[in-house]
Amino acid sequence: SIPKELNDKDLYTILSQYGRVKSAKIKTEGIVKEIKDKDGDVIDKQYVYESKGYGFALYYNHEDADKCVENLNGIPYEYKSI
Repeated sequence: SIPKELNDKDLYTILSQYGRVKSAKIKTEGIVKEIKDKDGDVIDKQYVYESKGYGFALYYNHEDADKCVENLNGIPYEYKSI
């Protein structure tokens, strides 16, 4: 699962470690987020896009894609500032 704080640029940077990435996109969905005051009362609502926890990448060649899968598949990734 991709951490929710990652954006498309972060994903591109991470995947570029394994070869030339043509594109990288995190799948998102629009949600209504409630903004609450200190008492917990809803004071506003905001429509935002939130990560669904997965994304897609397109590499220029198959070998680089295979290298990425070998190195990242099934391994939890801890997000650090890039």
